[in-house]
Amino acid sequence: MKKLCKLLIIVIKITVVAALVNHYVKILVNALKGQKDEGELQYDYHFGTVSYTKKGSGPAMLLLHSPIMNASKAEWEPLIRRLLKNYTVYVPDLPGFGHSEHPEISYSSYLYSSFINAFIEDVIGEKTIVMASGKSADFSVCAGTLKPDNFEKLILISPKGFSEVPEKCKIRTTMKKFIEIPLYGTFVYNMVWLCFFARDIICTLPNPSVPKAVQSSKFAMAALFSGDMDLNIKDAAPKTGIPTFVALGNTDSIGGISAEIEARLFCGAAGLPHLGNDAHKFMEEVKLWLKK
Repeated sequence: MKKLCKLLIIVIKITVVAALVNHYVKILVNALKGQKDEGELQYDYHFGTVSYTKKGSGPAMLLLHSPIMNASKAEWEPLIRRLLKNYTVYVPDLPGFGHSEHPEISYSSYLYSSFINAFIEDVIGEKTIVMASGKSADFSVCAGTLKPDNFEKLILISPKGFSEVPEKCKIRTTMKKFIEIPLYGTFVYNMVWLCFFARDIICTLPNPSVPKAVQSSKFAMAALFSGDMDLNIKDAAPKTGIPTFVALGNTDSIGGISAEIEARLFCGAAGLPHLGNDAHKFMEEVKLWLKK
């Protein structure tokens, strides 16, 4: 009986701590969401309101950030200024990220592929050059196979889908289900997020003007971790008929990319070459390719 009482007390204490952490993290997240970007616009997507910016003039270009922890449209800030003179640049926060709504839904590669086409049709309204990083590059290829007429050209930065897609395992699926639990799952996710948030704060201390990362949806992150966002684009990419350029860092796999697709390896970048030491070189290569 004593052991049962002690166990019950431990459970109550953990529950109280979890509830308090979740409460104060929610306050912090809401405060960060309140720091919206200048000129932010809203798109009423059927899975929640999507935040985006529109700048520049010329042919339409859509920039899609990588769907990783704390990701947002802020990923593209270093490049936007270089594109404004020649393109009308649209930069959204993907559903479940940044200042966009975080609905409690099942996130998947198909949801994001469908979102890309919906955004082009409902917001942009013309054939679009799409530049996407990480798994968003994979989603863009999938979107292109569904509706190729929406796309003028594709620029894929460190896509993941040319490599072999790992099989789903029970451990990852079980972890996804645990993270989706309201109290304890949220607590574990919030503790992980706080570690990433602290890292981001330390990295941006030299430049206070850099926007602080907004928490991503735990449901989106659970889907990413479980493999629900994995795509194999090895065969799909060449068949879209959309002119495609692939930019790779030195940690990205070059295997599986068709000879029909133009690819460049940026050796000075570990991954996502548009953000590393090769950012200038990357932009020069992209500009040359776009003129073809």
